[in-house]
Amino acid sequence: MPVIPIRAILLTILLALASGHANAAPPAFCSIAASGVNFGAYLPDRGALSFTGKLRVTCSTTASFTVALTGGMSGNPALRQMRLPGGAMLRYQLYQDAAHTRVWGDGGMGALAGPFIGTGAELTVFGLLHGSQRVPAGAATDLLTAIVNY
Repeated sequence: MPVIPIRAILLTILLALASGHANAAPPAFCSIAASGVNFGAYLPDRGALSFTGKLRVTCSTTASFTVALTGGMSGNPALRQMRLPGGAMLRYQLYQDAAHTRVWGDGGMGALAGPFIGTGAELTVFGLLHGSQRVPAGAATDLLTAIVNY
């Protein structure tokens, strides 16, 4: 299949949900919820595309917690990629700040968010889809796991 310049591409990222139990102190219980992130239309000649998403952590009592995001299909938070039909890959990254300087990782690669202390938090995920990527048009997806450690 030949690679053609993109005119428009609808990009979505799916966040799977998971709860971790590091240093859990009964009776605290924390959960995490995420909304899918829609990148919108990607036009490589317009440069990088920024987007945001939300994570919500809820704990049954006051707890200290951190939040991790896995590397998705790439397995590496420093090299996140979405897959298009036919196998083409589209590079992107998730950050903890709007300036795109602090990569949101899993603790091994990239930083965890936190620690936070309380009964929960709503966190913004700042994303950046790198510009000038020549890939075929189509829907691109990645599947990450968001983990709350408490």
